[in-house]
Amino acid sequence: MQLLAEMDGFSDSEGVMVIAATNRMELLDKALLRPGRFDRIIGIDVPDFEGRISILEIHTRNVPLDDSVDMRKLAKKCEGMSG
Repeated sequence: MQLLAEMDGFSDSEGVMVIAATNRMELLDKALLRPGRFDRIIGIDVPDFEGRISILEIHTRNVPLDDSVDMRKLAKKCEGMSG
């Protein structure tokens, strides 16, 4: 993989940080997770109910919405989704 070859070319003194994100860790090539590559894993859970409301409010703050739009109802329907 070209990505692995490029990452192996960095030295610790170069100050290069590579950050990646995935929703499917099980599909990653195990070579990506070796020390010196992506060896730190930070798990981020899907948002809770209040978090989903906040996400919906952020994404719709500049969008005119009908008065009938109920963010709480939408947030319930978005369970398991991320923003």
